[in-house]
Amino acid sequence: MNHNENMADYAHEQTIEIKELNCKIENVLLDGLIQEVDVISQYEKELGGNLSKINESIQTLNSYLAKLCKPRKPEENVLQKYPDEPLEKDFIPTYGLIHKLLPFLKKRADSKKKREYEIARQEYKKICLKIDEHNYYETDIYKRSLKIYTEKSAAYESNYAEITTSIQKEEANLQNEKTIIQTKLNEIKEQLSKGLQNTVEKYCFDLLTNSQYCLEWEKNIVVSFNERLLAIDYSLPSIDNFPSLAEVKYKAGECIPIKMSDKVFESRYENTLYKITLRSLHELFSDKYLTIIDSVVFNGWVTALNKTNGKIENNCILSIKTNRQQIAEIDFLNVNPKSCFKALKGIACSNLASISAIKPILMLNTSDKRFIEYYNVSEGMDNSTNLASMHWEDFEHLIRELFEKEFSQSGGEVKVTRASRDGGVDAIVFDPDPIRGGKIVIQAKRYTNTVGVSAVRDLYGTVLNEGASKGIIVTTSDYGGDSYEFAKDKPLTLINGANLLYMLEKHGQHARIDISEAKQTLNNESNI
Repeated sequence: MNHNENMADYAHEQTIEIKELNCKIENVLLDGLIQEVDVISQYEKELGGNLSKINESIQTLNSYLAKLCKPRKPEENVLQKYPDEPLEKDFIPTYGLIHKLLPFLKKRADSKKKREYEIARQEYKKICLKIDEHNYYETDIYKRSLKIYTEKSAAYESNYAEITTSIQKEEANLQNEKTIIQTKLNEIKEQLSKGLQNTVEKYCFDLLTNSQYCLEWEKNIVVSFNERLLAIDYSLPSIDNFPSLAEVKYKAGECIPIKMSDKVFESRYENTLYKITLRSLHELFSDKYLTIIDSVVFNGWVTALNKTNGKIENNCILSIKTNRQQIAEIDFLNVNPKSCFKALKGIACSNLASISAIKPILMLNTSDKRFIEYYNVSEGMDNSTNLASMHWEDFEHLIRELFEKEFSQSGGEVKVTRASRDGGVDAIVFDPDPIRGGKIVIQAKRYTNTVGVSAVRDLYGTVLNEGASKGIIVTTSDYGGDSYEFAKDKPLTLINGANLLYMLEKHGQHARIDISEAKQTLNNESNI
């Protein structure tokens, strides 16, 4: 096959792949109707991390048990017996008339039988001696084999009992873990049925996140639930990365990618966004554990290049509020996505490909009974202010103030929680940015000692419980290696004293951190 034929085949294969992808994109809504996102099973897998290890342990122990060979008991060999002893009476000659006539013949016959008897006696003794040697040898072998058998049997019985006990213990652990997992799953189901806010928000986040698409994009989702109403900020695929090829042609020795016309491309893009929106609503209302939800507000966000000003923008381009009954009445197999969206009173910019911003029907509810009024701390700070000896409550408000400045450019909002540390949270950021944003929990640690890994683990647990997209822990001291190792590959950010001072400087604030001085100051205050 020559080069031209290879290139032509390559173009043909690429075209097939492109058409397959375009076909899958066309069926994005249909795939959502067929696909069942089983979040509870996902939770079961996550909770059952130890189950696989226990199962592996049981399998390993069973393989050890199978390899144990029970020793065979040596056979008790039948000892050889002596043959019949030759008797003298059996060696008496038979006399005839000639022996009477010739006495010397009688004497010769007697002598012959006597020699035969002696020879038989000698042979008998030799045989008996050989039998004695054989029996002694066999008896010795049996005794030694029996000793080895006894020792091996004891070891076998001991190993068998030990492994069997271990298997029974592991099986009991497995059953116990299964019971614990089932209890936790039942708790989650009960919390969902009762509408526990954190649980519902996390479940909906996981449901939408785990929904598989043929397209790849950064699916950032922020969820808020209150009074049977679910509000969602959902990042939709960007038009900048949306597949635009129609085929690949081989022409004049080259493989040339052929794009769709702008009209076809924009129509496919717009249609896909409406399908993803309807599919998400269907997935939420059809889930058997989300019956507590009556209505959903879905805000679709897109991050893309605005060609009118040449800037990257994050805009809400569609928004819809619908309820369970309306969704139940839709035949998604035959629906026209855009017409259906409009019939449900959804609002969107005139052309979704333009990514023109609209005002969402409802912004996420950031109210929380834990939030308190805040006050500014930075105004009284200067280079003499030692953050490590600052009052812990002032430190928490300083962190809120710092992150409010950090997130203000994107319209973020930072709130401080009550001093009781309810929920393990000192501050919460609500960042509307659909890419990096969402609900971010912050913990402030005005420490003079290294922050232990347990505090980082607690933060991660709080992120999961809050249904947050990220967790940030800020300290005046530093973290150990195990803390950084635990935070790796998790949505956690660890900010130590040096980084804290850098952030303050970035926003025009000046302070210092002197751990030794702070320890002395705090010690003196505690002695007063």
